[in-house]
Amino acid sequence: MAVDLGRLAVDSRRMSIQLEQFTDRYTEALGLSAAQAYLLLYILHHSDSGTSLTQMHREFGFAKPSLCGMLKRLQKNGFIQVAPCQEDGRRKLLSSTAKAEALEPVLARTLDSSSRAVYQGFSEEELAQLFRLQQKMLSNLSNRPMPEPSIKEASTL
Repeated sequence: MAVDLGRLAVDSRRMSIQLEQFTDRYTEALGLSAAQAYLLLYILHHSDSGTSLTQMHREFGFAKPSLCGMLKRLQKNGFIQVAPCQEDGRRKLLSSTAKAEALEPVLARTLDSSSRAVYQGFSEEELAQLFRLQQKMLSNLSNRPMPEPSIKEASTL
């Protein structure tokens, strides 16, 4: 049986959307979207030294304008603070506030519960295999230029 690669790609996208919607249901009680919750937890884990927009962009892959919007909402709601970097005044460092630090245990448990629910019924071996396959896919996507469609392919679009 031939595997439909197009279907795999569509299903991966659907899973990503459904995972975010599923996690949103867990995080909405905290006043955060799933994306904001993951960003905030990342900032909390890097709060000693601070983190930058560029570091977060590399880690999560969000477009910078989208990332800026989510971070501005976190700042407006008192979860993060922004300060100039001591070594490079042009660079801004993000760190957590006391409000975010108080929320960290609940936030970590909430995101952990969401992940556990999604991967319920998977064996450790299946999870390890899924992790390896996802890492391989991410590597394929980040290390290869997008192929140019041929004239013939483009005319069928």
